[in-house]
Amino acid sequence: MTQSHGFVNIQGRGTIALPAVLRRTHHLDQPGAQVEVIERSDGVIELQPHLPVAAREAWARYETQAVPNASETRDKPKKAKKNK
Repeated sequence: MTQSHGFVNIQGRGTIALPAVLRRTHHLDQPGAQVEVIERSDGVIELQPHLPVAAREAWARYETQAVPNASETRDKPKKAKKNK
Protein backbone atom coordinates (compact mmCIF):
# COMPACT_ATOMS: atom_id res chain seq x y z
CA MET A 1 0.00 0.00 0.00
CA THR A 2 1.32 3.42 -0.93
CA GLN A 3 0.51 6.30 1.39
CA SER A 4 1.59 9.92 1.08
CA HIS A 5 2.84 11.65 4.20
CA GLY A 6 3.02 15.07 2.61
CA PHE A 7 6.06 17.05 1.54
CA VAL A 8 9.34 17.60 3.38
CA ASN A 9 11.75 20.48 2.86
CA ILE A 10 15.32 19.88 1.80
CA GLN A 11 17.72 21.99 3.88
CA GLY A 12 20.93 23.62 2.60
CA ARG A 13 23.15 20.55 3.04
CA GLY A 14 20.52 18.15 1.72
CA THR A 15 19.09 17.29 5.13
CA ILE A 16 15.46 16.21 5.33
CA ALA A 17 13.28 15.57 8.37
CA LEU A 18 10.93 12.59 8.18
CA PRO A 19 7.51 13.00 9.77
CA ALA A 20 7.45 11.85 13.41
CA VAL A 21 4.80 9.20 12.74
CA LEU A 22 7.10 7.53 10.16
CA ARG A 23 10.10 7.67 12.49
CA ARG A 24 8.12 6.00 15.27
CA THR A 25 6.41 3.44 13.01
CA HIS A 26 9.71 2.27 11.51
CA HIS A 27 11.72 2.65 14.76
CA LEU A 28 13.92 5.31 13.21
CA ASP A 29 13.83 7.19 16.51
CA GLN A 30 16.28 4.61 17.96
CA PRO A 31 19.94 5.60 18.30
CA GLY A 32 21.97 4.38 15.34
CA ALA A 33 18.99 3.87 13.02
CA GLN A 34 19.80 4.59 9.39
CA VAL A 35 17.98 5.08 6.10
CA GLU A 36 19.36 3.65 2.88
CA VAL A 37 18.86 5.93 -0.14
CA ILE A 38 18.15 4.10 -3.41
CA GLU A 39 17.84 5.83 -6.78
CA ARG A 40 15.79 3.73 -9.18
CA SER A 41 16.17 3.83 -12.96
CA ASP A 42 12.69 5.36 -13.28
CA GLY A 43 13.78 8.42 -11.28
CA VAL A 44 12.12 7.42 -7.99
CA ILE A 45 14.18 7.90 -4.81
CA GLU A 46 13.43 5.26 -2.17
CA LEU A 47 14.28 5.44 1.51
CA GLN A 48 14.71 2.04 3.16
CA PRO A 49 14.86 2.01 6.99
CA HIS A 50 17.60 -0.04 8.67
CA LEU A 51 17.78 -0.62 12.38
CA PRO A 52 20.99 -0.94 14.36
CA VAL A 53 22.02 -4.40 15.56
CA ALA A 54 23.17 -4.76 19.16
CA ALA A 55 26.83 -5.77 19.44
CA ARG A 56 26.08 -9.11 21.09
CA GLU A 57 23.52 -9.93 18.37
CA ALA A 58 26.04 -9.08 15.66
CA TRP A 59 28.61 -11.39 17.27
CA ALA A 60 26.00 -14.12 17.69
CA ARG A 61 25.11 -13.88 13.99
CA TYR A 62 28.79 -13.91 13.04
CA GLU A 63 29.53 -16.93 15.24
CA THR A 64 26.64 -18.96 13.85
CA GLN A 65 27.87 -18.35 10.32
CA ALA A 66 31.63 -18.60 10.89
CA VAL A 67 31.99 -21.38 13.48
CA PRO A 68 29.87 -24.17 14.94
CA ASN A 69 27.16 -23.20 17.39
CA ALA A 70 28.81 -21.60 20.44
CA SER A 71 26.83 -23.81 22.84
CA GLU A 72 28.06 -26.93 21.02
CA THR A 73 31.70 -25.99 21.44
CA ARG A 74 31.23 -24.72 24.99
CA ASP A 75 29.44 -27.87 26.22
CA LYS A 76 31.96 -30.37 24.86
CA PRO A 77 34.22 -31.90 27.52
CA LYS A 78 37.82 -30.76 27.24
CA LYS A 79 40.54 -33.32 26.70
CA ALA A 80 43.03 -33.62 29.50
CA LYS A 81 46.56 -32.52 28.63
CA LYS A 82 49.29 -35.09 28.99
CA ASN A 83 52.20 -34.07 31.15
CA LYS A 84 55.59 -35.15 29.79
